[in-house]
Amino acid sequence: MRARTLAAMFAATLIAQPARAQSPRSSGGEGVTLMGGAGVGWTRAACGFCRRSRDAGPVIYLQLTTPLKTNLALGAEGNVWVRDAEVFSLVGSLSAIAQLNPRPGSPLYLKAGLGYTTYRAFDDEADLVSNAPAMQLGAGYRVPITPELALNTFANVLVSRFGKLRTEETVVVDNFGITSIQLGVGLTRH
Repeated sequence: MRARTLAAMFAATLIAQPARAQSPRSSGGEGVTLMGGAGVGWTRAACGFCRRSRDAGPVIYLQLTTPLKTNLALGAEGNVWVRDAEVFSLVGSLSAIAQLNPRPGSPLYLKAGLGYTTYRAFDDEADLVSNAPAMQLGAGYRVPITPELALNTFANVLVSRFGKLRTEETVVVDNFGITSIQLGVGLTRH
């Protein structure tokens, strides 16, 4: 999907108010919640001599949470970004997350997570790999479709640092990381 289309869908969902009142289930108030979706991410490598431009590519994610309180859920999220250009690049992350609804029953949610990110770059000459600790911050908005199903938008910032970019034999960069900004839409099942 094009970046402008996703940004417009994200903005429209944030502005729209659901026609019916939020039930506790539609805002994640009880039971296990499964969320998944797709979007676009702008990702760049972070090192002393890396290009400063952000490359666009598709993003998919899957999240599983369980409520700790009425407005707080804990869980895990997996996230993958890819770009196939002259070099095929892949960034995958797995994070433990905390998701907060500022007001119980609110369709708006905020999330923060800590985890691990892997970066892979492949071309005809070399395969580069980096693994590093990462953190993410994000927000989203859910619009109920049924009591168990909701359409959601999301915006994420994923940052990793302190990795070593290496080939099979040598370390190429000592302090390597990535930064990714992601927008998308998905479905939530309670």
